[in-house]
Amino acid sequence: GAIEKAKRLNYKLKDAKDWKGILRQVEINLDIFNEVNIATALHRLAKIARDSNEKTKILRDPRLASLETKAQENLKLFTPQQLSNSAWACATLSYNSMPLLRGIEQQALLKLEKFNSQDLTNTIWAYAKLSYKPKQLMNAIAKEALHKLYDFNPQGLANTLWAFATLNHYGEQYPDLLSGIAVEASKKIQNFNPQNLANSCWAYARLNFHPGNALLEKIAQAVVHKVDYFKPQELANLIWAMAKLNYRCESLLASVSYAADRRLGSYNPQNLANTCWAYAVLEYHPGPLMHKIILQAERCITDFSQQGLSNTVWALAKLRYNPGDQFLLKVACEASKKITSFSPQGLVNFAWAFAFFGKYYLDLMDLICREVETKLHAFTTQDLASLTWALAKLEYHPGPLMTKILELSERRLCYFQAPALAEMIYALVEMDLYQVPVFAKLWDLSTVMVQGEKEIEMIRRAVDAMVVKGGVLPVEVAKHGQVAGRQHHQQHQHHQHHLHQQHQRSLQRDVHIASAEALLSQSSISSLSSLSVTSTQATAATAGGAGGMWGGPGWELRETDSFKRQAESLLGLSFFDAPGQKEVPLPSAPKTAAGAKVGPGGGLGGYDGLGLGGGSSHHRFDHDHGRGHRQAAAEQLQQQQWAPRRHERLALRTHAPVQGPPERSQGGDNNNNNNNSNNSTKALKAATRSDLF
Repeated sequence: GAIEKAKRLNYKLKDAKDWKGILRQVEINLDIFNEVNIATALHRLAKIARDSNEKTKILRDPRLASLETKAQENLKLFTPQQLSNSAWACATLSYNSMPLLRGIEQQALLKLEKFNSQDLTNTIWAYAKLSYKPKQLMNAIAKEALHKLYDFNPQGLANTLWAFATLNHYGEQYPDLLSGIAVEASKKIQNFNPQNLANSCWAYARLNFHPGNALLEKIAQAVVHKVDYFKPQELANLIWAMAKLNYRCESLLASVSYAADRRLGSYNPQNLANTCWAYAVLEYHPGPLMHKIILQAERCITDFSQQGLSNTVWALAKLRYNPGDQFLLKVACEASKKITSFSPQGLVNFAWAFAFFGKYYLDLMDLICREVETKLHAFTTQDLASLTWALAKLEYHPGPLMTKILELSERRLCYFQAPALAEMIYALVEMDLYQVPVFAKLWDLSTVMVQGEKEIEMIRRAVDAMVVKGGVLPVEVAKHGQVAGRQHHQQHQHHQHHLHQQHQRSLQRDVHIASAEALLSQSSISSLSSLSVTSTQATAATAGGAGGMWGGPGWELRETDSFKRQAESLLGLSFFDAPGQKEVPLPSAPKTAAGAKVGPGGGLGGYDGLGLGGGSSHHRFDHDHGRGHRQAAAEQLQQQQWAPRRHERLALRTHAPVQGPPERSQGGDNNNNNNNSNNSTKALKAATRSDLF
């Protein structure tokens, strides 16, 4: 009797034409509802709500709460399919009932081995849709799904990826599952529809997990063939994900641009911002499409979020595309209204872009600096450097703010990376702040940190500017020797979790340099007035040539012979005679990090791979294994001019500086999935900042 009644009731639930008919059965027959009737009623309500606009009415009906109570009482009797269908129904209805969700989670953990691939997908998708993170259940589903991936269809694979990404779980927690899905997706990629393709790429990008170029190549090929069927948001999400995964495919970009051109009228502000950001990161200029994007963005500029505004102008600057004064003015006005909601990186990117375009709006800069002061504690060292560069470029010098920036930079000195160091040094020189104490510390740290060509070029420009402004390096820089730089470098290594053995080698080298510094502090190098100057290019270490850190014809600073003998004793230098390149080794010479050697017109590669420009001399620091020729070296040293190795031995330059801003990294990567779920605002802060000129 009871079973027959339940069957007849189930037929009535399935045959109901609207949600009112289903809830009428709930009202009349709730006492005889079994687990099958409960699951069927929830599932039917969700399907009707999905296909109509009456979800709000269903949620407000008190009979739904009665059905939920009945479900909680009978959860132990639910099969795996009924559990997953009930979770799916809650998500589709947006019915976020914590007691019911927790009950489903507990029963699912007990019966997970009996879940099939569809049950696993529906369950994890439902919790992600409701923004409910069941950590224990997620771990269990990840392990169970790994053994059943062969049975997942394309939508199941894509939805599983989407769910894990939406719940903000990082990819390294589930590498086996994500790699397994990538392999399985490669086999079934031809059956992926546009939504599956876009969601899969978006999920891997959100998880910061690279699935391998093999899968991305197949996805790109599939997209090219199906691009006409992509919706605007799917196009924007796809290209955003490819940029985040650093995968550049010309045919894919061309196809997406072609499709976007025809659908641009349907792009919302976030789609526009994400598309611009992706083009900038991938360094792809879409041609005439960019002008159309600007026009579309201008029409809906008031609907842009603060991050959308920041990302858009940053991308335009990165692509060197000037949108015109009218567009920039509208962006500035809109940003002024939303300035309090800007993130620290958004503020920096916004200021950087306007500095790049040379657009100075006093009211806007006042608002930005005021907001920066309130959020300065959240700024990274790269943010501090890029903001300082923007202020310098716009010739906007807020005294109180700069004081706070310099104080914070000094406190976070050990966190500076090479690009930020070079950028900050360049900016402070442009602002005539190279006499402040923190500048000397930044300079010292750069002697052991800066090695990349772009950063070295930026340092060279800072030196050029100092020469033009004052003719010599600041005395503070000369007084701060390599010991301070090495100490800061040790702190940086500690905070970057370097290996202990590597750290010990650095400490040993510091002892060696400290001995030299003790001598330098007593020598004539501590006073610029005691240095002898020559312009003879044939002498050793002339500040010229392209191989050194600051190449080109110029002046050099020399020491006296007596000091060179003392320096040779402490440092153990190894020299080459210019005409014949004959090596005169020393027994105590330290091993070089770069082992640099120069020829005619080249520069001297220093102890850490940084050298001063050299004319025609051939010098290097070399490690010697017990060859005893100290006396010969001393005699040779008397015949040569000792080349300064570091910034504080810098040769005076004779040519004018070359102006140019450092490149700012991407701002945020905020994005929506196909269910309008917000992406993480974490950008690729690892993106490099290079020279735009």
